[in-house]
Amino acid sequence: MPLEMPSIAAPLKLPRAWSTTLKMFLVGALVLLLMIPLGMIRGVLLERTSLRDHAELEIAKGWGGRQWLSPPFISALSSVASEREVDGKVLRSVHTRENTLLADKVESDVQMKIETRASGIYKVPVYTAQVRMRGSFAPEDLAEFARTKGMDLASAKLEFLASDLRGVRAIKSFSLGNIVLRASSQGQAFGSYTALGGAVSNSEQPERASELLNAALASRSPVPFLLEYELNGVQSLQVLPLARALALRMSGPWPDPSFLSGLLPSERTVSTKGFTARWNVYEFNRDFPQIALRQTPGERLADALLGVTLFQPGDIYQRNDRAGKYGFLFLAMSIAGFFLVEVLLGVRLHPMHYLLVGLALGLFYLLLLALSEQFGFAWAYLAAAVGITALIGGYTAAILHGRARGMIAGAVIGSLYGFLYVLMVREQYSLLLGSLGLFVLLALIMYLTRKIDWQGDGRSPVSEPPQPTV
Repeated sequence: MPLEMPSIAAPLKLPRAWSTTLKMFLVGALVLLLMIPLGMIRGVLLERTSLRDHAELEIAKGWGGRQWLSPPFISALSSVASEREVDGKVLRSVHTRENTLLADKVESDVQMKIETRASGIYKVPVYTAQVRMRGSFAPEDLAEFARTKGMDLASAKLEFLASDLRGVRAIKSFSLGNIVLRASSQGQAFGSYTALGGAVSNSEQPERASELLNAALASRSPVPFLLEYELNGVQSLQVLPLARALALRMSGPWPDPSFLSGLLPSERTVSTKGFTARWNVYEFNRDFPQIALRQTPGERLADALLGVTLFQPGDIYQRNDRAGKYGFLFLAMSIAGFFLVEVLLGVRLHPMHYLLVGLALGLFYLLLLALSEQFGFAWAYLAAAVGITALIGGYTAAILHGRARGMIAGAVIGSLYGFLYVLMVREQYSLLLGSLGLFVLLALIMYLTRKIDWQGDGRSPVSEPPQPTV
């Protein structure tokens, strides 16, 4: 008796309304699924950014890092004795503290010579700054400083701050009054800041510090100082305003300076040849006293920082990051466009078609990142956009069996890429332009789908109420 093959049940045919609704959910799920490769591409971007930062650190090792510096200040030791009773015994101890006196008036001029150093494919702006600071300590401040309990003026030192001592190349002048000093590392001051300075007294003339300061106190005259040195650094140069009144002038041949990381300059001139900026900072602009402990944490000082960052407007990683932020929106708009084509033209697209188109759209961001590292962002964007547009246009022409349909799809994708580029270039107006673009897109979708029968039963979306019978 021959074996009978089991009959295969016919496939279940869903009503058209259910088929369209199911396809909508599948397309939505596919868009969410495609966010996974977009997230992986963003991970690649973060990795490349980390490599760029590592390249900056490598250059800074032999050159000097991002620099923070300050005008000179006077520091001196004070000793305070204290007594306490323990088990009937009186214990005496002496506590030594380092005190600082900030300058009264300071005039500073910083001239930067800037060039670009490369580490592999990464380029970092570096500078050599000629720093000149001239100022004085007020006699009233000196008198108050000398009245500090247990003050030892013979221990006075003149110090200044620098964040990375590897960048200090040459100290040309360093003097207090008529005493020429020799600078050396003095450890940390005001938290994590490193100090350079020299003792006003020395082994040959240990009394000269007291003589200088006492003479100034007796004559009630200011004590002048002069500091000139050469400093190397990368990316940024900032100044801590350790003075009652600081007048700072900074200049350099860099066409794109950024002054947004601290107090803004009162005057600035920026051109394609470089920049010049001036600051005038006073005691009431900072939350820090004229006389304080040298070990005082410097968090409040950081709020008063001023200076310049050598901004790179063509930073490919910043622009790639901004492009990636629109990835979900761009992907959803493109996939929704293909879904509308399917509905309006009455063609049937397989979810695999949507998947391949979505992967091509995601590949754009990887191409953009890879090409921009070699050719710059603008050319890379153009090449990646043209390539993906041609790819999707040709694929659409094949699956929809029409060259005109492929050209229309390519024109739509190309327009979206152009709109995305405008959003990135016009950063300050991106919210406005994006909102208006979405409004126009939604209005167009509503207009094109106004006559679609989403229920699939041939009835009008709003059925007319039944007429009463007589």
